[in-house]
Amino acid sequence: MKRERRHELQDNLLARWLSKVTEKAAPYARAFSLAVVLIVLIVAAWYVFSNRSLANREAAWSDLFQAMQKGTAADLEAVAEQYAGSEAALWAQVAAADIHLEIGCAQLFSNKADAVQELQKAIDGYLSVRDEVRRPELKERLLWGLARAYESLAGTRQGQGELDRAVKLYRELAESFPDGRFATLATRRAAELERPDVQGFYDFFARYEPTPSAPPGGFSPGDLPFHPGALPQPPTSGSPPPSGSTQPAAGSAPSSASEGSGEAGSTDSTPQEDPGRSDAAPVEPMIQPSATEPEKPAEGPAAPADPVAPDREASDSPQP
Repeated sequence: MKRERRHELQDNLLARWLSKVTEKAAPYARAFSLAVVLIVLIVAAWYVFSNRSLANREAAWSDLFQAMQKGTAADLEAVAEQYAGSEAALWAQVAAADIHLEIGCAQLFSNKADAVQELQKAIDGYLSVRDEVRRPELKERLLWGLARAYESLAGTRQGQGELDRAVKLYRELAESFPDGRFATLATRRAAELERPDVQGFYDFFARYEPTPSAPPGGFSPGDLPFHPGALPQPPTSGSPPPSGSTQPAAGSAPSSASEGSGEAGSTDSTPQEDPGRSDAAPVEPMIQPSATEPEKPAEGPAAPADPVAPDREASDSPQP
């Protein structure tokens, strides 16, 4: 009986406590219900937002890889604008700047004005995301491309003085990523750009204005029309030969052929026409260039190794 009585007393105490709590909480019941509903809505919204963000990231990376397959800067810049703030957008912007850099370097030998525009687009693209990039591999690639763009721009009249900025970026890259894939190349490039002969070449190349139709076989300093190695030699007789041509002028026999015929005691008694006479028919050269051996172009002093061409083998692929 005593045990049952104790249970009854405990139940009564609990009932009275719950009754008091209910009475005190009654004015706040509506607010409490609203708070519970709000918490439920927040949890549901977070769940929906998380799923949507995941889908958005997947779409951004998918569009990035499709744009990279197309290989145009416009497609990559569209991805960077559509998914601004995402990791995929940063990779897209750097890749678009790389394409502008490649086009600008190629146009340095055909159209300096277009080259300057492309190189400036590359620089603007790199700088637009420089402070947002956090991944080391992307930051390293950005610094490398930015340094190359300033170095290439130094080969134009509008970019004189940018060579110093390129040297600083190369050194920053080597110091920030001493174990990176660009560290050795950046250190060597910075040292080369500080050499007086390399700086002299860039000053020389900045004054060079290419012709509208550049020769398709690549570029060498001997191709420059005002380069000492490409100046034509004065002819010995007859009309002057074309600049850079090694074929003798019509009406004048090569000296080697004349000496060879004299030493051999040639018995050819054909009279030679006077090239100064207007009625004289031109005499064909005694030695014609071989049809199977191409003529050697005029040689000039060698330029520094690949001063402006972008390093495509050193590029990375974005990893999500």
